[in-house]
Amino acid sequence: MALAGYLLHGWHHWRDGLNSLPVRSNPSSWPLAISYSCLLTYHKPDIRVLTWLSPCIWGQYDGYTRIRNFLHGTAIGRAIVRGFWSALAQDVISSNKYDSHPNTAKLKPWTKAMLTGTSYSLFNYQTDILELIKSDLVTVHVGEIDHLSPGAVHLADGTNLESNVLLSHTGWKHVPLLKFLPEGIEKELGISHSPLSYSSNVDLDSDKQLLQKADEEILRRFSILKDTPNWNPNYVPLTEQKGIDSDDIDAPCKPLTPYMLYHFIIPSSERFLRTRDIAFSGAVSNFSNPITSHLCGLWISAYFNGQLTIDPSAAVGDKKALAEIKYETVLHNRFGKWRYPTDWGTSRPPSFIFDAVPYLDLLLHDLGLQSHRKGGWWSEMWSPYDPRDYKTVNEEWEKMNKIKCWCSPAMIEEMARSDAVVRVSRSCFRQLSQEHFSIINKRNDRAVKPRVIHQILNLLQE
Repeated sequence: MALAGYLLHGWHHWRDGLNSLPVRSNPSSWPLAISYSCLLTYHKPDIRVLTWLSPCIWGQYDGYTRIRNFLHGTAIGRAIVRGFWSALAQDVISSNKYDSHPNTAKLKPWTKAMLTGTSYSLFNYQTDILELIKSDLVTVHVGEIDHLSPGAVHLADGTNLESNVLLSHTGWKHVPLLKFLPEGIEKELGISHSPLSYSSNVDLDSDKQLLQKADEEILRRFSILKDTPNWNPNYVPLTEQKGIDSDDIDAPCKPLTPYMLYHFIIPSSERFLRTRDIAFSGAVSNFSNPITSHLCGLWISAYFNGQLTIDPSAAVGDKKALAEIKYETVLHNRFGKWRYPTDWGTSRPPSFIFDAVPYLDLLLHDLGLQSHRKGGWWSEMWSPYDPRDYKTVNEEWEKMNKIKCWCSPAMIEEMARSDAVVRVSRSCFRQLSQEHFSIINKRNDRAVKPRVIHQILNLLQE
């Protein structure tokens, strides 16, 4: 590797440092070495037992509320949680031998392992990249840019670096590339935008009372998050430093609101819940993105067709139900401020790791499908979830909705009026909804045509 001068690579999106390393070196992320605990946690964050050790505001959807309450609601449980994350962090630092050289010592993560989201990274080079960093080919500088001049970068500490090239990694935009009209509708849609200086009925991020209520619940349920540190109190956005400017209002360093989407997918506004015609796919990131995309796609399809078992659009016209949906939306999205302050925080789309399986459980719950898919309690606890566990979701969904289609309320009511009747026990309708039973119960004989009953029974036995 021959470098003429410095090749400066500033990963400014999460940190304010510069280095002379032409590869990613982000002190707020956690590069994982291959060791037993790291292999377990990096490759298998979808093991249920490990997800219990992660404070998760939607964790109740996995059905293990008592275990989660013990781990996060008792002193002994919190000690176990702290011990797990401390052991993981120490294992990574010792395995990578950061303190063995001044250059690598500068690259030690600045944030706690538990508070780091999808900026986790894995060393997968054929050769040890840390050995290259320790060599004379690389010089690491951590500091603020004071200003630029022809052929040089000047740091705030007085260091002047002659340079042919400056590579500034400023991240990506956190707003959709499409412009939604009319102007200002992004606030009601719940997508990221410039913060308001006043309270708005349609902008959940400007509702200080809801935000305060959500903060209080999050910290009451997960007091361990009260210790969230300021990862870099001296942070100065790149565009606020000398000689660098940007008129882009959506630049990553500019203040933005977080996304405020119900279950990270749809607007919680009554207007959009009524029409059920807009949803955002891919507004959430985790280590199970393929599975998440699959289930989100099915969720959106069901929502558009009014087929969700837990349907938010049913709240239209009900002030109390709408208030609950808005609060849940704020609660889930505000959680990022405390749980993943650098990767999610208050201005980026949802980003999480160990909370992915409970989120998949949430989507399946809304769809009315089984979330525990391992077939046994031991496997459910220790076997990692992967795409194979969800390969039959579409078929399960089709079968469930085929039954609903056959046994619609209108059809049941028509059968109940029939003259050619036969008595049928309730057990024949064990998979029908309570609404169907109430229609049948309007007639004491609960009678239906033999031919239709035969079709229904055959369908239920498939």
